[in-house]
Amino acid sequence: MSAANPLAGLPSMPETADPVLLPGLLRGLGITPHPVPAWITDPEVIASIEAGLIDIPDDLMTTGGTE
Repeated sequence: MSAANPLAGLPSMPETADPVLLPGLLRGLGITPHPVPAWITDPEVIASIEAGLIDIPDDLMTTGGTE
């Protein structure tokens, strides 16, 4: 007995559609750098964020009072 494909009911992708890559996927693969908020000044913490060891929530991603 085979399982039904859950994606079978979705419409097909148009041939002219641009590919979509999520920023989180690119960061997770190490293709793009992890953003570091301007208010973080400790070099060790910055290095940890850039390496992907620390994830900063979106609501804390400010640049010194401006978003």
